[in-house]
Amino acid sequence: MTTRDDADLARLSRWDPARPDAAPAPGTFRYDSILEKAMTQTTIPAPQREHEAPATSRRRWTWRSASLTGAVAVVLAAGVTTGVLATRPGSASAAVLTAATHTGKVTSLRTVDESIDAGGGRSTTRASFHGNDLQLSSQDSIGTDQLTVVGDYAWEIRTEQGRTENSGKQKLTPESRLAPFAESTEHVIRAALQDANVKKVGTTAIRGTTATHYRLDLTDVSRAALTALPEGELAWFDLDSVHRSATVDIWIADDLIQRIVVHVPDYLQSTIDYFDFNAPITITAPAG
Repeated sequence: MTTRDDADLARLSRWDPARPDAAPAPGTFRYDSILEKAMTQTTIPAPQREHEAPATSRRRWTWRSASLTGAVAVVLAAGVTTGVLATRPGSASAAVLTAATHTGKVTSLRTVDESIDAGGGRSTTRASFHGNDLQLSSQDSIGTDQLTVVGDYAWEIRTEQGRTENSGKQKLTPESRLAPFAESTEHVIRAALQDANVKKVGTTAIRGTTATHYRLDLTDVSRAALTALPEGELAWFDLDSVHRSATVDIWIADDLIQRIVVHVPDYLQSTIDYFDFNAPITITAPAG
């Protein structure tokens, strides 16, 4: 077994939920498995290692990644999402929970996700959702991804460095479906609210609407609740690795989520704006 460098050891400490303050011992199974995940799902801050492309945000939208079906996600998350949270009426926690519940029942919406990682890599993803159908368009410094899901089929077109890969019409398996976005929002916020310190920060104008800003400082209990959720739900919000210092900011108007910002120090910040709730959105399959 070859010796890893210090940079790899530092990366490992973020990805080991059992030992958040220390990396596993080199040569162990856990060491190699966590390092593999870190190398494939994170980016290396500048300066880059020799022969590597510039740092850029992760591509987490493709249906071929390890995402779960909505049915599986709901079952696995049931212990957190269906329980009754003890929130005081009129409190910040109650306001956030109410908005999460209403957002989870939305049948169609659009989102824009702006992400920036520790290396300065940026990505923008625009999405439309109607029921379980969806259309995603993601762009970063590497190229673009376009994903369409209609019924039991998916179409994906990826362009990188001038090369285009078209998957054509692909039959979805239960393991390859993305978790429903609106429901994932509710599940993730419910989990984050477990024992979290929630405070009202102020108000912000978002798309012409005055939204109330709340900050959730996660605790060991809320981090454990998030960790228990399926990766297919957490990946929408860059929480598939629940970092000890992660914070979640939420903006609410009309009892609906308007914006979520996930900030993981020295890793990334993701800002997701929600709009066009219950609009007449139609997702159509690509031609050909």
